[in-house]
Amino acid sequence: MMQRYGSLKAMLRMTLCILLCLCFCASAAASGVEIDEEGGTWDYDRGIYTDPTGAQYEITPEGVDEGGSSGATTTQGEGGAIIIDTGEQDELAGAVKKEDGSIEIESGTYGVDIEESPTRAPLEGEAWQAALDGVAARNGKDTPTVWTNPATGEAVAVEVVYMGIGRSMIVVDGQKKLVNTVDLKWQTEAPEDKVLAVVRHARYAWLHKSPSSDKKVLKFKQVYRNSVLRVLATGRNWTFVDHEGDRAYVPTSTLEFYANDHTEFEGGYLSLNGKIKGKGRVQVRDFASDKIVEGFQPGTPVTVFDILDDFGYAEIDVAGWHCVVRLECLTLERSLASAE
Repeated sequence: MMQRYGSLKAMLRMTLCILLCLCFCASAAASGVEIDEEGGTWDYDRGIYTDPTGAQYEITPEGVDEGGSSGATTTQGEGGAIIIDTGEQDELAGAVKKEDGSIEIESGTYGVDIEESPTRAPLEGEAWQAALDGVAARNGKDTPTVWTNPATGEAVAVEVVYMGIGRSMIVVDGQKKLVNTVDLKWQTEAPEDKVLAVVRHARYAWLHKSPSSDKKVLKFKQVYRNSVLRVLATGRNWTFVDHEGDRAYVPTSTLEFYANDHTEFEGGYLSLNGKIKGKGRVQVRDFASDKIVEGFQPGTPVTVFDILDDFGYAEIDVAGWHCVVRLECLTLERSLASAE
């Protein structure tokens, strides 16, 4: 029996609730509520700031008075900056958090600026390459990864094409090979239960050159919801990741974490009308919203974790995404074997 890695059925049942919540959020934004990149909420009408942990603080002309039990205190600096002293250290906070544990958020008002919707490809050509070179110079170019061949026990260094929760694509001896992710090990300082992550709690997450929300810090690539990432180090506000060879920082609040211990799944292929060959595109979809994530050719290999007959979906990995596909667009390897 295939193990379930997330309460997908419950998520689908809650879709209506989520839509209602979105309506509420839209209404709230119109009435003076802003959500910052760290996941905090600035409610100007009520005069309350709620940090990502749920602690609340009163916004006053002198700053933000402590209103929760987290031990944080906040004052207003020159130029409208708000300084929040969390009383904690976070090695991944970088320029955002000071040595004494305080965070300075630059803003001309009580809160942080809400950015305009970014484009999918903000940089092109030489500018894009220069951005990648700058990020690589700061964060390193490679994430050393070793694959242990389960048949021979031999461990070899490999290149990773994309990651999955169950199976990943690597390059061995110049050839692409789909292998069990559990047989891969990479250089990481993350806890064992957080070495993999999926962008889940946002429409997308920006890759940042350094762990900072400052607009001057380069944000060079969008990683969309359902994307699978390798985790290199974790922090309360920022997580250091590798996405298809790009090493950078993303807000921790956007991620759902996984251990690299998934072994109960089976192989399959995307199909159209029961055929794994031919023209056309097979669409895979988001867990909760049923929105299209990406389209693939029939015959694209997938890793199947769960068959949700009641909803007509299967939970899958495919080409670096962890998402769902409609059952009529899936052919299992065992089905092909039984037909031969």
